Amino acid sequence: MNKIITLVVAFLLFIPFASINGSNVASNTSTNNILYVGGSGPDNYTSIQSAINDADNGYTIYVYSGIYREHVRIYKPINLIGEDENTTIIDGMNETNVTVFSISASHVNFSHFTIRNALDGFWTKAISISGNYIYIHKDIITNCGGMHISSSNTLIENCNLSYNYLGVSVGGGSSNLTIKNCIMSFNLGKKNKDGGYIGGNGIESGGSNTSIINCTIHHSRFDGISIVDGSNICIYGCDISGHYPLEGIYLGGVKNGTISNCELHDNNYGITLVKSECIKIKNCSITESSWSGIRIMNEEKKSEEAIINSCDIKNNSCGIEILNSLGISVNYNNICNNSIGMKAEFSVCNARNNYWGNPFGPSHLFGLRGDKIQATLAKVFYFPWLKEGYGNKLG
Repeated sequence: MNKIITLVVAFLLFIPFASINGSNVASNTSTNNILYVGGSGPDNYTSIQSAINDADNGYTIYVYSGIYREHVRIYKPINLIGEDENTTIIDGMNETNVTVFSISASHVNFSHFTIRNALDGFWTKAISISGNYIYIHKDIITNCGGMHISSSNTLIENCNLSYNYLGVSVGGGSSNLTIKNCIMSFNLGKKNKDGGYIGGNGIESGGSNTSIINCTIHHSRFDGISIVDGSNICIYGCDISGHYPLEGIYLGGVKNGTISNCELHDNNYGITLVKSECIKIKNCSITESSWSGIRIMNEEKKSEEAIINSCDIKNNSCGIEILNSLGISVNYNNICNNSIGMKAEFSVCNARNNYWGNPFGPSHLFGLRGDKIQATLAKVFYFPWLKEGYGNKLG
């Protein structure tokens, strides 16, 4: 009877799921060919790897709750599903420079596991993905080196990656990655003998066509999200906080990106852009930054390369800081209650039609006007300004 119930569960779980950029992430939907690991069945396997070795392409391997001490290679297109992500536990045994789950095949579904205790050594990883069209769902990764991706068309959703060296690391050749509805907290890295750190970011990526959606990213050692030399980046609906001494979001050398509908609070810098082109920041709340809510550096472009629109930027040491940059547009935002509303050095900025915390505009004159603008060899065009808060954001 238990196996009949399991067959029904597997059938429901492996109905083909949503695609990324028009391509199915995985296509394994077989329910007639299921192998079982653990549990009390007379023919059940005692190890996950032995079941994989015997499985044909497209098989489902169902793993009952328990603690499994092994390192697993997934080299076939299969569905690997645990009974419950809280009780189906893969223990890496803290062996040095190992990978607990290595996924080299394409079209793999992997869900409902806890992976723990894979933290010893620079190359130790919870999951390493080199295959394409991979679906990672409802997994817990803790006390590990994190997840490492070097592939295309990967979807990671509803996972918790916390208390690791890092959350997710994406290689520069990767593309079409979506990370959705995940929690990443206290990924603090490891200190080397030379004083430096391994890891320390929630998400780090150099890939293209990366989407990070509705994620909660708190208290990384360094950056919540760090993307370097990537392109076509979308960060939407994320809550990012507690990142000292660096940024909630760092984009370096990124081409084409949108940060929207995010809440960034209690970071050293909310968002930092360095030599990045065509970046839009819109509908975000950026508050309580110890240095700057938004920092833009070394754009060196003459066209509109960074647009900040419809944001609530308040209670930061500096609302927006612009250094050595041209073509910056800051319009229809609420910039108020910051020690300095905007600081610009060797830059040109169109900052018209913002609300500066007072109907009489910026300058902070004897408390009768709003946040001040501090310009050093810079041009900031701020007239006309808004006389009341934009979009009823200020309550």
